[in-house]
Amino acid sequence: MWKNTIKTAKGLALEQKFLNGDITLKITKAVAGAGRVDPNQLFNQAEVSKPFQNLELGAISRPREDRSVILPIKLQNTGLQERHTLQQIGIYAEDPIIGEILYIISQISDENGRGIPSWEESPSYVMQWNFSISSSNTEQVQVTVDQAGLLSADEGDARYVLQRSLLEMTYPVGAIYMSVLSTNPATLFGGSWERIARGAAVIGVDESDMTINAAEKSVGKNSISLTPGQMPAHTHASAAHTHSFTLYAWNMTSNTGGRGLIGSITSGGDSPSARSVSSTTPGETGSSGSGSPLDVRQLSLSVYIWKRTA
Repeated sequence: MWKNTIKTAKGLALEQKFLNGDITLKITKAVAGAGRVDPNQLFNQAEVSKPFQNLELGAISRPREDRSVILPIKLQNTGLQERHTLQQIGIYAEDPIIGEILYIISQISDENGRGIPSWEESPSYVMQWNFSISSSNTEQVQVTVDQAGLLSADEGDARYVLQRSLLEMTYPVGAIYMSVLSTNPATLFGGSWERIARGAAVIGVDESDMTINAAEKSVGKNSISLTPGQMPAHTHASAAHTHSFTLYAWNMTSNTGGRGLIGSITSGGDSPSARSVSSTTPGETGSSGSGSPLDVRQLSLSVYIWKRTA
């Protein structure tokens, strides 16, 4: 993570005074920055780029038979009003002639940096690193430490390891995280995550259903168009109407001995016998509907869904 870590030009000049035995090396503070520079420019950097948070220095330790000191540095987001991207950490020291200078500058190797959530997003967010400072005279290295609320290096490491263990226990690779915030859970818990199920609901695996018999199968649609076979059985009511007409009949006998085609009236005179007949026919129904797709989504709450990938 901190591959680009070097002593600055002023830092080397200060260290030379220290190695000559002229001074005691006094580490005064550490600062987090959101800015980034070309790695070749780190040597000449005089201040952390875009500082956003002072870090806490822990008490140094001196490993046996090792010409170095271990300096714990802790970042916590107490009072942080907005999210920041951590890119640099600067360690400052006291020069007896020119005052406080940037002694060591460290820049994250990943250009995307590391997201630091605001207090509102993730209260009590904490990260801690142990920086090793080489020195031929470790007894002459001092650190200005505000002891209030600080962890020892061992305690800090234990907490960080515990945080990683909780991640593995709570969100192992393949686990799902849901939130109404768009924050990538990598900035909260670590690991690698990807957004999934955009615009889709979540359904449980059912081994007896071939469409959802394994995880991460995609099924269903937001809307459908009904076919006639999918419509429920139904009838259409219509208004009936009546046709009326009159039939006329005559009583006739043939005057041609049964051979003629034209008969003559034998009775009843020329007055026809009238009879009325009526017929009722169902009316025809008009068309209705537009064929527009039917929204079949269930009542839902939209959230951000992430899956841990590494």
